[in-house]
Amino acid sequence: MTTRHLETIWAPRMLGVLTIMAALIFLAHGSQKAFRFSGV
Repeated sequence: MTTRHLETIWAPRMLGVLTIMAALIFLAHGSQKAFRFSGV
């Protein structure tokens, strides 16, 4: 396998993981503000 082949396979998967992680961070921040939890 070449590097180009690995990039085409893993790039969409890593983008999906990054999207889910970002969504969870935004969800955590929003719930802290909505429910007035401490950010610690």
